[in-house]
Amino acid sequence: MIVVSDPDDPTDLGAEHLLVLSDMNLNPDGSLIPGDDAGDLGTLFGREGNTLLVNGKVNPTLTVTSGSRQRWRMLNAAKSRYFQVGVAGQSFTRIGGDNGFIAAPEPLDTVVITPAQRADVVFDVALAPNGQVPVQWIPYDRGYGSVEFRDPATIFTLATDANAPIAPPPFPAVSRDIEPIDVSSATQQYLALTENDQDGNVVLGINGVPGSEAQPLLAKVGETQVWTVQNTIDWAHPFHIHGFFFQVLDTNGEPPAVAEWRDTADVPVYGTTRLAVTFDDRVGMWMFHCHILDHAEAGMMGMLHLDP
Repeated sequence: MIVVSDPDDPTDLGAEHLLVLSDMNLNPDGSLIPGDDAGDLGTLFGREGNTLLVNGKVNPTLTVTSGSRQRWRMLNAAKSRYFQVGVAGQSFTRIGGDNGFIAAPEPLDTVVITPAQRADVVFDVALAPNGQVPVQWIPYDRGYGSVEFRDPATIFTLATDANAPIAPPPFPAVSRDIEPIDVSSATQQYLALTENDQDGNVVLGINGVPGSEAQPLLAKVGETQVWTVQNTIDWAHPFHIHGFFFQVLDTNGEPPAVAEWRDTADVPVYGTTRLAVTFDDRVGMWMFHCHILDHAEAGMMGMLHLDP
């Protein structure tokens, strides 16, 4: 994980921990299950590993002092799994995402991070000394089969040492001025995320065309575009644009709770997400795709050609 810090950031956001969340799909003997396991159904669902990892480890323990303030910078490096992170008796304040601070702190009981997204959260440990509690992956509904008959699983263990509880300082003022992108004269792009059958094989694509056969979208430096991304299949898609940050305008007609810059946004099952992006001076070809990598490999990707 690469962290870019601002020397003017508040200094009382707590002890910082970098948490790379991922999973692996393993046989009982520890060998890797083949990447094409379960065939087309595995591709459509998106293959999740059966072993959860944080920073490459299975259920490590993070020991802290009761009452201490924690700042967790989390990154979802799994290829398909949505991480909904929760701790019993604990609430979070999300202060940042894919591109640093968000406009205002957002209180949350759980934190949902799609593949490729980042979350920066702060909380004060609500756990007595010499205690421990699992930090859990909680099933999140990203489509058929994603929550049915599935139980929470431990990512790692949060433990407190024997020290007496400490009183955290007042929560610092954390905010960011994020001016909405002017979309009054924006170019409109429509992208349907689609599933087709070709010669008995499942092929995913955008507007019915797999990425290997698609013509690139076109844009010019300085141009603002609004992309309407519509999901037409039974599973959600974390939609990702390389090289550029965007603002989500709405999902199924509802604006986001907090303004922020993103490079990955969820498009829910049979839902629509609209995003606004202004292309700055980096000409060339840029990829966009579903960040469930099984979906991208099956064709749900495309290219943007940015001209001077």
